[in-house]
Amino acid sequence: MRINAHNRKMNLLLCSGLLFLAIGIIIATFERMLETTTESLTYVLYRYIAVGQYDPAPVNYTRLMFPAILAGIVGVILCLCYFMENRKKKP
Repeated sequence: MRINAHNRKMNLLLCSGLLFLAIGIIIATFERMLETTTESLTYVLYRYIAVGQYDPAPVNYTRLMFPAILAGIVGVILCLCYFMENRKKKP
């Protein structure tokens, strides 16, 4: 019974780590697409016509990357914990 509980804990640890890594990658991809879109010539021209400003939208893209970096770090830590615990159990 303890082995099943340990296996469930290990599976949850690995799945959580992979989920956080996937979330980090998705957020980083979305942020990059947003940056590319707002810096494109079409968007700048649209912004000039709609608002009257002839420059890209003033957005700090570095700040937008913090959630992606944080999720990636948490995912890596959880996966490392899984592999270290798995390595420790094997003789």
